[in-house]
Amino acid sequence: MVKGIITAVITFIVLLLVAAVLVMGYLGIMPGVSSLMGSDKPRDLGITATSQDYQTMVTKSGVTVSALPSDTLPADSLTFSGSRVVNTFYTSEELTAFVNQTDYKYKPVKNFQVRINSDGTVECSGIFDIKVIQDLKDTKKKKKKKKKKTYKSNPRFYYRQQRQL
Repeated sequence: MVKGIITAVITFIVLLLVAAVLVMGYLGIMPGVSSLMGSDKPRDLGITATSQDYQTMVTKSGVTVSALPSDTLPADSLTFSGSRVVNTFYTSEELTAFVNQTDYKYKPVKNFQVRINSDGTVECSGIFDIKVIQDLKDTKKKKKKKKKKTYKSNPRFYYRQQRQL
């Protein structure tokens, strides 16, 4: 009887540990396990963007991208000025290229893809760069230097939105 209880407790503990490892691997907390499970890569939406797509996007939108001094703080690194009417459509490749190929030091996403489907849905996937997001958050709050939380993983994301009429 006691032997059966001990076996059940040990089995429960082992199953709990295996479940914890699998969950942490899926969430990207355990890099080696995440790589084995493929959860360290964003969902592939099948979009391949080229530098030509980037140039087309910049030309259509009229956006100006320029280099900033190296000592620019994250919160001051993105500015908007002026306005203009844009009456154009962008392809999935152009949007994907613009996000991935814009040389922005504080870009909060990596391996980004966006797909516009014929049924009006929009899907996007990528990987959040947690260090960049944390730096932006800390700079905007103008916090005094505290011990920063360090994150060992950059979570992937997938989002799908149905067009609202």
